[in-house]
Amino acid sequence: MKVSVIIPFFRVEKWIAACYESLKAQTFKDFEVFFVDDGSDDGSRGVLEDLIGRDSSADRFKVLILESNGGISIARNAGVRASSGEYIFFLDSDDRITPDALEKLVALAEKYPGVDMVQGNCHPHHPSYDWMDISTCGFPEYSADREWIFTQFIHAHYDTSIPVTVWNKLIRRDLFIGENMWFNGGSWHEDEHWRFTNASKIESVAFCFDITYLYTVREGSFMSDKFSSDRSPLTMLSYYKECFPKMPIYNRENIEDIADYLIWAKKPDLIYHPVKYNWAYTKMSLSLAFGKSNFTPGLRKMCFYLALPPFLVSRKKARKMAFLLAFEA
Repeated sequence: MKVSVIIPFFRVEKWIAACYESLKAQTFKDFEVFFVDDGSDDGSRGVLEDLIGRDSSADRFKVLILESNGGISIARNAGVRASSGEYIFFLDSDDRITPDALEKLVALAEKYPGVDMVQGNCHPHHPSYDWMDISTCGFPEYSADREWIFTQFIHAHYDTSIPVTVWNKLIRRDLFIGENMWFNGGSWHEDEHWRFTNASKIESVAFCFDITYLYTVREGSFMSDKFSSDRSPLTMLSYYKECFPKMPIYNRENIEDIADYLIWAKKPDLIYHPVKYNWAYTKMSLSLAFGKSNFTPGLRKMCFYLALPPFLVSRKKARKMAFLLAFEA
């Protein structure tokens, strides 16, 4: 079973060698690697090319060069198009995987033939990222219950849901391409968008509870800097506009999970940058609620709710708006 590992990189000169070495050390051997140069302007590509050039066994490693910095989503899509594996695996260029990571993930894919996704485990040894550790979530080793899987994808609380991150997952390549599970380019929260858009397309999932991924917590990384741009709240709102009406509603719990997620996603921005982000949310939310658009009445009400100041954030109110949105004509 061949696996295609896809690694976009941009300005990671200090970390990319460790990433490369973790792949070289894999006990599983039937894999190919695509490092996708997303217009990096430091020495990252030089480091890679030197490593590959000095390693006679490195023919499985390839560097794809994009013309300009289009963002991680564009780079990931390019890697998928170039890949030939039965499964694809996304890895961030400043992270590493354990030596037996691919072996353990593939073992589950072989144990449950045709499984859509195999979720690996990660423990970053940092309290802010404990939600990455799935060993405490009480998940089964395998599930083909689409309703349960959907619920775990859109669950509001990270510490009891399938991790939002796209990396550390084996994903069946023909499903990815056949269901148009491509990444949305040119925006922030790409993993959030991917999860919301594709939550209902995953029909089966297996879980590996052994650690397979070593996440690097560093200053200036995407996740540590995710609240540093006005694009953050604006992008999230645009995702709600696009994804919410398309989500299947299985039961009351699903609707409440989605509503709770709206609360969860709004609060961090308002806590870290209350003036800037609350104003950004308010302006966009009001414009969507009362402006010229094809929004349904339920969507307009939801946008009006999002414009409320943070001290008025109410789970009961959010759920009421979600019910209006889910069941409107």
